[in-house]
Amino acid sequence: MVGRTIFGAVRRLSLIVPKRLFFAQNRDILLGENLSRRGLSDVIDFFDRSVEIRKFTYILVAQGKVEELMDTPNTHEICPTLRIEGLMRHQHQASRFPDVNLGDFLRFLAAEGQEPYCAVVKVEKNPTHVLRPRTPFDPAPEPLFNIKVAGAALFRGDKLVGFLNEDETRGLLWIQGRVRGGYLEVPSPVRKGKYVSLDILRSEARVVPEITGDGRLRVTVKIREEANLAETQGFIYLDRPEVVKRLEALQAKTIAREIHSAVRKAQEYKSDVFGFGAAFHRRYPREWRAMKATWNEEFFPLVEVRVVADAKIRRAGLRIEPPVVK
Repeated sequence: MVGRTIFGAVRRLSLIVPKRLFFAQNRDILLGENLSRRGLSDVIDFFDRSVEIRKFTYILVAQGKVEELMDTPNTHEICPTLRIEGLMRHQHQASRFPDVNLGDFLRFLAAEGQEPYCAVVKVEKNPTHVLRPRTPFDPAPEPLFNIKVAGAALFRGDKLVGFLNEDETRGLLWIQGRVRGGYLEVPSPVRKGKYVSLDILRSEARVVPEITGDGRLRVTVKIREEANLAETQGFIYLDRPEVVKRLEALQAKTIAREIHSAVRKAQEYKSDVFGFGAAFHRRYPREWRAMKATWNEEFFPLVEVRVVADAKIRRAGLRIEPPVVK
């Protein structure tokens, strides 16, 4: 249905639908990419003002056309909305997208020194789809396309300015202290070309802003992270303390790399989704008054970011030594 306003379009539905829409059961709000780039100021008021729409409703940007996403079939969930909500509820299993809800997004819009961001949903080709003749005994075929939630959409004010990929998105989540699970894959410390998988248990983050004596802006991001060993390729003997120390160092290096990649991309877009400006506002309120008007354009792209990551491996599963192959 089409209308000049969202409320008008909803009420015009009564001309063809004999039942009133009930928004309290709404699960997701999908924003089109073109609409988001033009600006959300004309549409976000309806969602904030409505007494029915709950503030913990997830908000996402659809990369591409929303109608293509809603028409994508899937064998797991028939309804696309339930499919997206299920993916959002299991965000902690990978930590590759932010589980931002409407309340978070509105708070980001109103905060000084903090730009909004949210998850990205898109349609991508299904690699398990096989083109072959079907027989009556075949199960339901794999769909040609899948709905995938991955990455983050960056805003400046109410306008979409760009996207982060999956690794860059987790760099954002490290700084925000929102990595509550997921996995890390690091190179094996003893076998070239092999990898070690780590199951992230928890993490904490602290952002420390600083204005140096020569007027430069610096931020130190302190990360504390704990993980369990999930899988190793090759033979790694974890009863040797030096091997565990090297694994923890590689883990910290991976975290720092993801954070730096996220910061570089956000500085290119001039979108302070990390809240560095808010940190300077809290610690240097007098200096912030002179910076806030041009923070994103002039100051944020020049902020120096230093990462101090303290990564620990807590458990190694059911064995310390690798399985013996005779």
